[in-house]
Amino acid sequence: MRITRVDLLGSSCDHGRMLKIHKTSYWTLVLLVTSCAQPRHPNLNSTLWALTSAEYEAATRTVYESAARTLAEAKADLTWTAALEQRQDLNDPKVQETLKPAVILDIDETVLNNAPYFARIIRDEKRVATGTWDAWVAEHRAKALAGVIDYVREAKRQGIAVVYLTNRACRKRPGSDASCPQRSDTIVNLQTAGLPALGPDDLVLLRNQQPGWDRDKGKRRAYVCENYRILQIFGDNLGDFAPAPGNRDTAPTPAQRRAMIAQYQDKWGSKWFMLPNPMYGPWLNVLGDDPEAYLK
Repeated sequence: MRITRVDLLGSSCDHGRMLKIHKTSYWTLVLLVTSCAQPRHPNLNSTLWALTSAEYEAATRTVYESAARTLAEAKADLTWTAALEQRQDLNDPKVQETLKPAVILDIDETVLNNAPYFARIIRDEKRVATGTWDAWVAEHRAKALAGVIDYVREAKRQGIAVVYLTNRACRKRPGSDASCPQRSDTIVNLQTAGLPALGPDDLVLLRNQQPGWDRDKGKRRAYVCENYRILQIFGDNLGDFAPAPGNRDTAPTPAQRRAMIAQYQDKWGSKWFMLPNPMYGPWLNVLGDDPEAYLK
């Protein structure tokens, strides 16, 4: 019986480790080499999808082009609102006269594609952290999602204000005296990505920009509703549209989050527009420490 020596270099095994394997034991060799292979990053496929797939471009373009077709109808109906926080009586002609029409867009993975940042994390074997993310925001390099530029242009052509409502956080940055350099960075990135320039009625609202503006976007939506009638809302997670189920102490379950879809079924596709994001978000966070338990 002939014996050969196999050197498993280039694997996660110790370099130079030698194994004696029967030359004819092909499957044994495959199993040993596979067991020592470098594990793939869990975000690899989703990041590649957001970076390269034609399907992603088709999906986001479909969302924005569909929404643009109903903008004029939403603007003309003075009782129309997409915001749960719109408390005014929209049947009152005096109220109708005071409210400007507007749309609300989340930014990350709704307007701007940050897949290159996550690609960098994977490639450099780093982790998503405040410092790495803030450095990325300061680079102004995120590109616009397919369809969003034409949508914003159409909204502005119809005299509709554009409100960017993001959970990018205001925080001090070493070497800067600005209280919220992230806001100016975000505005620059929107411009470099090709979005129309902000007009006098347009807004960019960040987390922590004012006291009480936390991750829950409800207070900021309510703030916008004081002067605007919201025609459409865009986002990549449920919190962009409505308060998440559960509370601060108890994370919602996947079933509770799915129940929100049914609860607001009259709004999807007419007033609320969801963009796909397989890379991160509350959908993943609520799965806990053992997401593989859901593989059943």
